[in-house]
Amino acid sequence: MKKIAIILLMAVLSVCSTPGNNVLAETSSQKEAATATSDYLNTMAFSKSGLTEMLTYEGYSKTDIDYAIKQSNIDWNQQAKKSAIAYIKSMPFSKKGLTSQLRYDGFTKAQAKYGVKKCKANWKKQAKRMGILFLRIKQYSRSKLYKKLKKVGFTKSQAKYGAKAAKKSYDPAVKPANGNDNKLKLVDLSKKEKSELVNRK
Repeated sequence: MKKIAIILLMAVLSVCSTPGNNVLAETSSQKEAATATSDYLNTMAFSKSGLTEMLTYEGYSKTDIDYAIKQSNIDWNQQAKKSAIAYIKSMPFSKKGLTSQLRYDGFTKAQAKYGVKKCKANWKKQAKRMGILFLRIKQYSRSKLYKKLKKVGFTKSQAKYGAKAAKKSYDPAVKPANGNDNKLKLVDLSKKEKSELVNRK
């Protein structure tokens, strides 16, 4: 009898541990948190801490947030990659600057490194874009523009290319056809330069 009771107990435990047969059913607040998590991730990329902060702001409890994130099986490396790609499409970054931005957003050092590597940015083209952004603020000489690009994290070869290409292609009288560069966020700029760019007409 004792042996039969043990076998029955093990069978019951096995059924209860099977996915979809949890002893503790998903609460309504957990379900809402999970849905909100999915909605956010379908909109943009998040680090774990960034997503947690957003869900906390929405009023979800730590317990519900932890549940939702765990249930979502999120690949944070892929989130870092998506975030990196989104950034370089909207504004110029040096490799160093992009890494710092991802770290600021809450990604771990390893996640940020992965995202920067996998976004496949052309850093010379990024240097050129940054150079044009600087030239919109002030008409720097090529040598000074080179120094500015070096200062924000570009390598010597990237800064050299960026300064030369930006000076060659930039025409203050011509606005970009798609207007994207006019909407670049103020990245890696000093307070004075940010002010000058904002007030420039």
